[in-house]
Amino acid sequence: MNLSKGTIPALLATCIQLAAIAALAMTGPVFAPSPTAILAVISVAIGLWAVWSMSSIRWHIAPIPPAAGNIVVRGPYRWIRHPMYAAVIGLTLSWIISQPTQVRVATWVILLVVLGVKIRLEERMLLSSFPDYPGYKERTKAIIPFVI
Repeated sequence: MNLSKGTIPALLATCIQLAAIAALAMTGPVFAPSPTAILAVISVAIGLWAVWSMSSIRWHIAPIPPAAGNIVVRGPYRWIRHPMYAAVIGLTLSWIISQPTQVRVATWVILLVVLGVKIRLEERMLLSSFPDYPGYKERTKAIIPFVI
C-alpha cells in the first residue's frame, strides 16, 4: 500500500463507508422487490464489470492507487472514473427505495458524503501519481456517464 499523504483519511473514509453499507443492509431488505430489483441487478453487474476490468492490477477497497500501475480505461472505466462507487450508490439506493425509513435515508446520505470524500481523495492521489490522469479525467465523468 502506498503510504502517502491522504492514506489515513482514505482508510477512515473506507471504514465509514463499510459501516454505512452494513447498517443499511441490517436495517431492511437487501433483496429489493421489483422494480427496484432492476436497479440492484444493474448496479451489481456494473460493480462486477469494474472489478473484472481491473483484474490485471492489484486493487483494494481503499481509494489508494497502487505504487506501480496504470490507469484502467477499459470496461466501464471508458465512460466513468468510479464505476465501483456508482455500483454502491445504485445498489444501496435500491435498498432505500424498497424501505425508506428516516434512519436508512440518513445513513444513505452519510454514505454519499463519504463516497464524495473518497472520490476527492482518490483523484488527488491519482493526479499526483499518473501524468496522464488529467486527460483521462477530462474525457470521462466521475459517476454517471455523460452527466456527472
